[in-house]
Amino acid sequence: MPFSFLLAGNRAGRLVAHLKVPELKNGHARTTDSGVPLLHRGTGWLLTPEWVITNHHVVTAREGAEQPTDSDLRLQAEGTKVRFDFDSDGAEGEVVNSAALEAWNSKLDYAVLRLAKPTECLGSGASGRDL
Repeated sequence: MPFSFLLAGNRAGRLVAHLKVPELKNGHARTTDSGVPLLHRGTGWLLTPEWVITNHHVVTAREGAEQPTDSDLRLQAEGTKVRFDFDSDGAEGEVVNSAALEAWNSKLDYAVLRLAKPTECLGSGASGRDL
């Protein structure tokens, strides 16, 4: 394999994000018995500098068969923290807030989030068509 293969893999890895989704019930954050907010983790992939796709089950932020209402689903998506350059729990990376849940389908298990601001994880001059 040429060295460019490794460089392409590194670039592709930068498009992967670590998501932390708050669990809400009736618009209020659910917490543990000790008062710590319940956060669910998942993975997302950058579609463009402003759009991330993830699995619907990540945004539902529930254990078991319980499903959030559409209102709580949207609020959970809006409260999601999207972290790029995630290497470990201690890694800083670039954290971008999600602004909205733009599209989703539970049967196809996808959800598209719009970021509050375009990410800079691609470096300067990058555009969606460069992906």
